[in-house]
Amino acid sequence: SPFNIPGLDNGTTYDVAIRTRNTIGTSPATSPESATARTVADAPTAVTVTGAAGAATVAWTAPVDDGGSAVTGYTVRLFAAATGGTPIGTCTTVDELTCVVTGLTNGVTIHADVVAGNEAGPPAAHASVRSPSGHPSCRSTPWCRRPPP
Repeated sequence: SPFNIPGLDNGTTYDVAIRTRNTIGTSPATSPESATARTVADAPTAVTVTGAAGAATVAWTAPVDDGGSAVTGYTVRLFAAATGGTPIGTCTTVDELTCVVTGLTNGVTIHADVVAGNEAGPPAAHASVRSPSGHPSCRSTPWCRRPPP
C-alpha cells in the first residue's frame, strides 16, 4: 500500500527502505528505492478570457510552484454559471499557455476554470475567471446578440 512521508522537500530525490517491526523483532531493510517527493502543482495565475464570434481564447501564467514535478499539461473548462456545472466547452494543452474553445454561443458570459496537472495528478486548486463581457466581438459585430443588462 502507498504511504506518505511528511516533511520532505518537493523536487528532492530520496532513497527509501522499509523495515517491519512486530513483537518478535525487526526485519531486515528492503533494498532502497529512489523516489522524488512531489505534490500537485499550484493553480495557474493571471487567467484571461477573450471572446470572439462563437469562440473564446483563454490565456494564463504557469503556476509559481510545480509541486516538485514539471507540469505535464493544462485543462481549461468553460461554464455558463460561476458555480460550474456541466462545461460548455473544454480544451487541453501540453506546453502552451493559451487555448481556444470553439462552438460557443454568442452573447453568453462565460466563466473559465484552468488547472495544471503534473505526475502527482490534477490538483484540487484551480484558477477561475469570469469574462467581463464573454464576447468582446459583439461590440463591433452587428449580428452578434448581447444578453440584456
